[in-house]
Amino acid sequence: MTTADAAPQPPHIRAARSGLHLVAALPALVALPVALITSVLCRAARRLAILWVLYFVQGLPFGFQATALPVYLREAGVSLTGIGLVTALALVIAAVFAQLVRLPASLVVLVSPARAAVDAARRAGAAAALRG
Repeated sequence: MTTADAAPQPPHIRAARSGLHLVAALPALVALPVALITSVLCRAARRLAILWVLYFVQGLPFGFQATALPVYLREAGVSLTGIGLVTALALVIAAVFAQLVRLPASLVVLVSPARAAVDAARRAGAAAALRG
């Protein structure tokens, strides 16, 4: 294997092997952290892009029912009263779904006193068993 066939060495390795002073290798040593920072930024940008796509897709159903659906219904010959009822129904369904999503967090207020009493009784029983 000749030197022409060997893989090229990074500049800081070449500088160290050739005996050059560290100052000569400084640009190469600075390039490594810059590459790491851009790699982290690329990961952050990728995550941000995924978040943006998910946020956009989340809004598509509302955008469709608020803008495109009334146009399609009107072209299909549905009366304005019918379009208004369909839009109102969609908004009611969205509101009910939003409340169902929040329901577990709302129930915590009702369940927590009972859970605290059960935990206190369990701790008292365990303490009595330890005292023996």
